[in-house]
Amino acid sequence: VQAAQREQITAAVEAAAEADDLDRLNTLTVDSDDGARLLIARMIAYAREAGEVQQAEAEAQGVTIPEWSLDDEALTAAAIRDRLRQVGRTAARVLGVGLVQSAVRQAIRVWGSGSADQVAAQVDEHLASLSAAAVEEQLGGAMSAAQNEGRMAVLAVAPPAEYVATEILDSKNTCSPCRQVDGTRYTNLPDARAAYPAGGYTGCLGGARCRGSLVTAWPAADEQAAAAGMILAASADTIPPTHPEGGGTVPYSIVQDHPD
Repeated sequence: VQAAQREQITAAVEAAAEADDLDRLNTLTVDSDDGARLLIARMIAYAREAGEVQQAEAEAQGVTIPEWSLDDEALTAAAIRDRLRQVGRTAARVLGVGLVQSAVRQAIRVWGSGSADQVAAQVDEHLASLSAAAVEEQLGGAMSAAQNEGRMAVLAVAPPAEYVATEILDSKNTCSPCRQVDGTRYTNLPDARAAYPAGGYTGCLGGARCRGSLVTAWPAADEQAAAAGMILAASADTIPPTHPEGGGTVPYSIVQDHPD
């Protein structure tokens, strides 16, 4: 997708340089529709996978989950699908805008340094050399939001439970707000969702890099069914940890089959 966008950008830069009209770059945009379609398809598939993991966690605690779906035919999933599509379109647009901004900054630097095709080539070379960090951050945030929406689709039809904030997926450099919210227990789903509206904690200093999440414990006669280690281990299988800046390390870890 970005290769096609680079072609759009360099063609526009070359045309502007040929006309010696830098103002043309003020209105430069790229088409982000292909990126949005690809990302949304992946997000919906990932949300469905995350919902299945959430259902498995509930069933491991002896809870029966009513039928749920993210298919277009399921009216109850309409809001979740719309949110996924909004996030996907926005993330794709942000990436396109970022690429344009980088191109324009470079075009200003090299403007007049050679022929129009040389200026365009220097801009394209600059775009090709950009770090993938910004792309990974946006896509990681979008997929984390997809995971969150998939889990919420299940929790929305599940019996009431207790929802516990966990920052264990941010395994190394967890920021201070996330350390403070870690372990917070919410007694209703709206409050939990308000704190984790798009996957990560809303107060995280790492922004889209946050991989904080919620784990759910239903009341059960056998308290072992709600053992946090089992729930966290299942959650950790669905998304890799990231390392936002700031803060210290989370002072605990998952231990398989630990007696506590």
